[in-house]
Amino acid sequence: MSVVVDQLTGGKGGRYVVEHMRPVFADNGYCGVSLNQGMLRFHDAETGPLYRALVGEAFPDFAARGVDVLAFDWQGRQYATVDSGGGESDIWVADIGRGSIDAVCSVENFIAALKDDHAFDTVFERELLDQWRGMVGAENSVIPFDSCVAYEVPIFLGGSEGVDNLEVADLEVNWTVGAQIYAQVKDLPEGASVNFTFE
Repeated sequence: MSVVVDQLTGGKGGRYVVEHMRPVFADNGYCGVSLNQGMLRFHDAETGPLYRALVGEAFPDFAARGVDVLAFDWQGRQYATVDSGGGESDIWVADIGRGSIDAVCSVENFIAALKDDHAFDTVFERELLDQWRGMVGAENSVIPFDSCVAYEVPIFLGGSEGVDNLEVADLEVNWTVGAQIYAQVKDLPEGASVNFTFE
């Protein structure tokens, strides 16, 4: 399946230039664009600052390196950059459902994945998305721009990675609540009991 722009879904916040990175995506009109029925969505002037802050709250050590966000996928994972000091950045993926942040590729490889159907499907997990869509049915599988398909029980709390643990969630709520839960458990030994508090 080709990588296509979703005509009826997208952000409305306008141009967003990622810090410490050439404005290649903004200059080419990607801000607020959704691709392949929400598989990948690019931040705009409204969502970019919000998720830069939320990723920073969830992963403060990463934020201290100069984090900014570029895009997010159907699972709500944030594709972020850090200031490398040399004018070029690598792409990292911040995943609140797993409580992880990992380097995934260079900006050049990220751009290449947008032009290669197989790479796009692999990186953004089309097979898992198709499994979830098959389970919930086409009428229930539309993912609005401000939503994601998140783990009902986060992986870092022992949730399964199967489709039976996935549900549509508000993207901001998923990150806000997920970050608060992750902050309370990330340094605990395995098997510790937890009583959660939320702000």
